Amino acid sequence: MKKILCLVLAFMLLFSCVGTAFAAENGKHLPQIYVNGIGSRAIYEVGDPDKTSLFYPVNTEALMDGFANITEYAEEAIKKNNPDILTDVIYSIMWDTMGKSALMPDGKTNMFDVTYDPCTVEHVGDQKYVFSYDSRLDPVDLADELYAFITEVKRITGSERYELVSSSHGASIAAAFMQKYRDEWDNIDSVLYCVPSLPGIDFVGELFSGTFNFDPDVLTGFVDDMLGNEDVNLILSVLNKTGALDKLLEYGLEPVAQVALLRAVNKIIHDIFGTFPSMWTYVQDEYFYKALEWIYGEDYASPDHSHAELIRKITYYHEEVMVKAPETMLEAQKSGIHMSIIAKYGFAAKPLSASGNVLSDNLMDLEDVTYGATCSMRDETLPADYTQKLYPEYNMISADRCVDASTSLLPFNTWIIKGFYHEENNSAYWQMVNDIVYNNLDINSDARYPQFMQKSATDAEALVPFTEAEEKKETTLIQDFIRLLTRFIEIVTEKLKEFFAQ
Repeated sequence: MKKILCLVLAFMLLFSCVGTAFAAENGKHLPQIYVNGIGSRAIYEVGDPDKTSLFYPVNTEALMDGFANITEYAEEAIKKNNPDILTDVIYSIMWDTMGKSALMPDGKTNMFDVTYDPCTVEHVGDQKYVFSYDSRLDPVDLADELYAFITEVKRITGSERYELVSSSHGASIAAAFMQKYRDEWDNIDSVLYCVPSLPGIDFVGELFSGTFNFDPDVLTGFVDDMLGNEDVNLILSVLNKTGALDKLLEYGLEPVAQVALLRAVNKIIHDIFGTFPSMWTYVQDEYFYKALEWIYGEDYASPDHSHAELIRKITYYHEEVMVKAPETMLEAQKSGIHMSIIAKYGFAAKPLSASGNVLSDNLMDLEDVTYGATCSMRDETLPADYTQKLYPEYNMISADRCVDASTSLLPFNTWIIKGFYHEENNSAYWQMVNDIVYNNLDINSDARYPQFMQKSATDAEALVPFTEAEEKKETTLIQDFIRLLTRFIEIVTEKLKEFFAQ
């Protein structure tokens, strides 16, 4: 069923913004503080010698096993006109998979007897220090931990000044630190946000506000990017172009199932995911207050609400850090801090959003990450008569004519890499990060690093300037159907040969 499939995928993909390994190099530089992505400290039960993760990564095998026979419960719920049958099953599966990591209604205290590895000052060489954290917690509270971490690095290194680099969810903590500890600005040489999830994530905002979407076009592109299986991609393409995929996804959808799904999602977010302040950092501004009302009721702003402390935390982060992040970045830049962003694109977004057919790194919308770059839709280009909006003396349009970076928040300090997934990196990527922060580069400072980069087609560890785009050849339904029929004949012929060979 379409919306049940959407739910399963949504909760599996909710944790896609992973942390990334940090590479070191030799040289003499200011200390570099690197704020990890989500899941950098394992959450596990007290006394568990294996430290089996309860929070991240999600046990997808257990999750899929639980949902394996979900259609039987859906059929029973529809037959008996009782949505609670399906609601209870979905909720139980998610609780068994993730429930032990849930926090109390204050969004800070453990509900169960769980622990995590202590945060030590991890030195990875050449004055580089990695900050890890409990990914469930409030970025504003974690900013205090980051401050203590930086204070210890200062003591160890004897340097008051430092570079601040963060990736994915780590940017939310770095941004909270920048907002909360403005007295530190004089000590910061450079701030780099790598693929920051700071602006929020489309499908998470929709999920938290009770909105479900499943776009066949985006699903086709998503499967194409993730599987790379030509046969599966071809079948999906034909089904999509004929409209059959949409009908298949819609088949069996009943009002009872929709009610059950909405109730289940509401309970799951209320009791599990919604207790993590970190998850609320992904809820975009357009969905935030609707999500508060949908999860916590119309009285969510009441000081007597059962989740009042959690709501206060997430609302403060939303209003004072997330919404004000662009303003804070510009203020920091004006104060003399070298502010930069690295973004990525080239893949389908998660197929769970009404706005899913965008330029994406498979998780984040490129327009969001860059704070305003003008982007085409996926598999399209900017109009033929489109001209660069700002700074015409510089070329800020990508070689594939999909992106105009001139309208981004930091147009001269925003680098965009094509062909990298959200969590993907290589040695050249880390060299680029180091060169940007250590040398305070802009897009015109170093010929090796123009605004648009791409992964090398011949060297997995290299990045090269993106100066020429491959011509994309579109196929028609007839062409796809002929290819599909030809492939079908090839498969049948191969099987017949194997049969007679025996």
